[in-house]
Amino acid sequence: MADRGIHNFLVYSGILLKNYIDPPAEPKAMEIPSAKCYAQSEHRGIMELAVKLGQLVVKGDLIATIHSVERTGATPEKYYATTDGVVCAVRHHSLINIGDTFVVIAKPILSP
Repeated sequence: MADRGIHNFLVYSGILLKNYIDPPAEPKAMEIPSAKCYAQSEHRGIMELAVKLGQLVVKGDLIATIHSVERTGATPEKYYATTDGVVCAVRHHSLINIGDTFVVIAKPILSP
């Protein structure tokens, strides 16, 4: 997506004398209607994501596991989707702290 955007900007600016590259599909209108769409950590540790951007999730699907860095051998904490939707934002594998948002789930806006 970034490559296409840069390419199209260079074409628009007249720097690159080529044709625009169209997106692979029509954009979809999405919304984040409630706080249930934000997955926030209640633990500190190293996060292992179980979802990818654009993935469809259903309430109850595993979205991430957090492994403690303070206690070796502790059982990892599992986080599950609290709503249905499409993963629209993720925090990449990293050290995570209490209160950090690590996944955002959006819902498609149904056209009338």
